[in-house]
Amino acid sequence: MVEARINDPTAIDRDSIAAILDSGRTPTVQFSRPCYTPALLDQVNQLCIEFGDRLEIRFYGHYANDFSAAALAPLRDVRWLSLFGLTSIADSDCLARLPSLTRFSFGVQEFDDPAFLEKLDLTRITNLTLSANAKRNLDLAALGNAATLENLSLQGHSKNIEAITGLPALHSVSLSGFPNTRDLAFLNRLAPLRCVRVFSAAGHRSASCCILALKRSRFSGSETWKISARSPASRACVSCRSRINYSFDRSTCPGRSSENFSFSTARLSKRSKASRHWASW
Repeated sequence: MVEARINDPTAIDRDSIAAILDSGRTPTVQFSRPCYTPALLDQVNQLCIEFGDRLEIRFYGHYANDFSAAALAPLRDVRWLSLFGLTSIADSDCLARLPSLTRFSFGVQEFDDPAFLEKLDLTRITNLTLSANAKRNLDLAALGNAATLENLSLQGHSKNIEAITGLPALHSVSLSGFPNTRDLAFLNRLAPLRCVRVFSAAGHRSASCCILALKRSRFSGSETWKISARSPASRACVSCRSRINYSFDRSTCPGRSSENFSFSTARLSKRSKASRHWASW
């Protein structure tokens, strides 16, 4: 079976990409070092034209050489781009010149441009992942312009996150390393929201664990939040002191019962009725 991740290719095999897709997997063409030429990236761009956002193009590593976004110029038809696991990036303004981008992942450790999102055309983006940089200082205010955004994943960034509350298509939000001091009540104003995942704050003993995953659904005309997944460590997170702020009521619907959640400023503690109830749920 062909590997779904095609690493540092020197030539592009279109049939291999098609075979990966036919097998139900997601193909990724990825480069860990600057072994790509404009001619090779032109070939990759032809695949982007044919397969659209079913094909991920990824650049990572580049430990011995700085990565330059200017090298992406041949990828004018890329729909899904991941710049993830990079230490640094040069010419980041060139990312605004990729007119077909709809899925974008960005994680550059030493990146330091808080206004980065203002320079991108976010009006086409449907899926966005922003991983933490060293300063965790991206200004999220520009996300208010991302009218087509459906899925958002944030790690460590929170400045002006309230800008997402008016987005008409955003139905899934994942928050990781979210500051303990930030309130989650803004999520209540995000009408299309159907799925929330909150991961424990950085530095916590269960920092990699998902401590809350909720799904919103409709029963008899009323909206309810249901716990859809949580790690075994979530009990410890809640029973000691959770950074997740929410309140809940029990609502009973025909044939089933569920938890009705709303996010608030109240902080759960070891002695709170809510945390005891959840720990044994």
